[in-house]
Amino acid sequence: MNILFLQPDFSDYREATYQNDFLRALGRHHSVQAYGPGYADYHAGHATADVLALCAEAPDLICYGAGWEYEGDGPGFDLHPAFNPRETDIPAVMILNKEYKKLERKFLFMQEKGIARVFTSHHNFKQWEGIAGVPFSWFPFAADPEIFRDWGEEKRYDFGFTGNLHVTWIDIRARIKAHLREPRLAALRQLWNEGAAGMEIGEPYARQINAARIWLATPSAIDLLGPRFYEVLAVGSLLFCPRSEVYGDLFEDGRHCVMFEPDLSDFDDKLLYYLAHEDERQRIAAAGRVHALANHRWEDRARLFTQTVAPLVARGR
Repeated sequence: MNILFLQPDFSDYREATYQNDFLRALGRHHSVQAYGPGYADYHAGHATADVLALCAEAPDLICYGAGWEYEGDGPGFDLHPAFNPRETDIPAVMILNKEYKKLERKFLFMQEKGIARVFTSHHNFKQWEGIAGVPFSWFPFAADPEIFRDWGEEKRYDFGFTGNLHVTWIDIRARIKAHLREPRLAALRQLWNEGAAGMEIGEPYARQINAARIWLATPSAIDLLGPRFYEVLAVGSLLFCPRSEVYGDLFEDGRHCVMFEPDLSDFDDKLLYYLAHEDERQRIAAAGRVHALANHRWEDRARLFTQTVAPLVARGR
């Protein structure tokens, strides 16, 4: 399959790697041509025909990837309004990203561009499908096992977290941060880096997680489950997360991870228990890693994507 993948060049992006992780995985299965701001052949004046002329082979599918939006608080969304799949007979799909931003504008974009299917990691996808009038597919994040693996790091930390607090949308990360100063927990060897300035990405980040016995992951804005859940599992540290219905059957409490109550009523006891019982911590962490490698690699998501779009491509032809 030949895929025109519309996405800014995230090679130098310092906050996450998932955008390129999926692009690489997809490229192992298909001929993928990425186009967007930052790529050498990108030009803001290109019309639809100009973009298609750059493709080495005629695309069977157009995919809008992560980041195809104006950042900031303005009403705009489309990075390149001059390109419109409706001017072609090629089916177009979209990977929805940052669903907590400009969601209604994104619904309108789907209609304007004739998007045939939308992929999202959010559990509300059936409700959104009805609002947008476009079929949605559930598409969880994942991890790259070449980066997120057991690096054999010395366990320098008992407990770790990196990321944004997202205090505009959630309070649990800020509550945990304050709670970690309680006397029972203050003596733990903690790594707490919040915000982009203190965050590592790629292998340094994977090694950082690997150096902690227990690592925190929580749903972010509007209960999105980001890549961190799968990355912690794949590295083989113990995933520690608040209990939530949005996990579905992605992973199991006590088998692949340890869940605590969102009101933190059992946070201390569970954290200290698994720090004191190393065999149990290692058993769950090891099972979580096996589970992630069997179910939650970007390679698995590339196959899911392929299976979902194949009927669209067949009809397009």
